[in-house]
Amino acid sequence: MKKYFISVLLILSTILPFFCATHDKLIKLSPEIRDTIDLIERDYYNLYPSIKDFHYAMIYLNSDTTTVTKIISRNDEGLVRDTVITNSADYVGNLKTYIRQINLDRLENYETDDIITVTKIDGNQLVGKLLAVQDSSFIIVPDTISDVGTLTFLQNYTKLNLKELQSVFIDFDYWADVRAGVATGCIYGGISGFIIGFAQPIAPNKQFFGSDFFGKFENALIGSAIGLALGASVGFATGLILATPDETIEINSASDLERLKEYVVQ
Repeated sequence: MKKYFISVLLILSTILPFFCATHDKLIKLSPEIRDTIDLIERDYYNLYPSIKDFHYAMIYLNSDTTTVTKIISRNDEGLVRDTVITNSADYVGNLKTYIRQINLDRLENYETDDIITVTKIDGNQLVGKLLAVQDSSFIIVPDTISDVGTLTFLQNYTKLNLKELQSVFIDFDYWADVRAGVATGCIYGGISGFIIGFAQPIAPNKQFFGSDFFGKFENALIGSAIGLALGASVGFATGLILATPDETIEINSASDLERLKEYVVQ
């Protein structure tokens, strides 16, 4: 009888885990993450930041409508431990929404023309576009990416923390904006001057063969030249005032890093 009871327990211990596993559904969070969150994805989305030595994580939907997150950690010595977190079924939907919004925000941040140059404590520099500011760190990707998208960002991003940073230079292309102001002023000034000059009356002694067209055209050219000069001056002054000046932020504390949030969609 005792042997029979032990045999039943052994059978149950073999069958039950398999039976339960068949009722757990491994969740796919996004096309990029799929069903396993690795270290690169954890850092990019700032998931489970309190877990030390994070290696990977998987999320299961149980038959009782709860979710179980199994997190595997591995330290430098190779020691492995797992952490199990149980949440309601709503957790998966909320997490997918969070990830989807981050993807949209970072695509929008990449579309800006602003380029940053990061100088690290060791003197090395990184140039690229700012995607996000998280806690005491931020994410930067090269501005030379041709195939722009979340998967490319995951493959190319660099995450830097406060202790690694010396300064951040933000290039808003200030002088390009000033030049654009000058060009706009020249166009509007030249056209306006031409119209105003052409509309001026012509004295009879300046008429040619009874027509004042050539005299008006001469006045239009003079007016256009004056308009170009005035328009360029006004455009230059307006550009100097309205263009966003380049900025260098010396990183000495978390509050300095927080200033970068002004330049990204969060």
